Amino acid sequence: MVDESYRNNLPLTELRFLMWFGVYCQLPPGGALWSPEETESLDAVEDDLIATIERWKPGWAVYPLRIATPGIREYYVYVNNVDAQEGLIRELRLKHPTYRIEMASKMDASWERYKTFLPKKPSK
Repeated sequence: MVDESYRNNLPLTELRFLMWFGVYCQLPPGGALWSPEETESLDAVEDDLIATIERWKPGWAVYPLRIATPGIREYYVYVNNVDAQEGLIRELRLKHPTYRIEMASKMDASWERYKTFLPKKPSK
């Protein structure tokens, strides 16, 4: 999932830090990205991730990218600073203690990670 609405407004200089969240599946995905039996639980983790970010970073976070590969969902969020990251991940892990949830952050002021996933514009 790539939110292309930021394509023409890059970079958003106020949001120069990239936070990555990895949510690891509990069930083997088989031939899919995740086991269909786990969809509801993974969606609940995603909903709580978004709600937690909104609470910790109101107005200062953008969620433009989600990548799903077999066994893991990855979420990329641009924020103005990473001061709240420890509280944010702690809250998310408390809500979903049976899931392995990882987090990392880095400076990405030019939104390079996001740009790598933008589809190419069609040639005219």
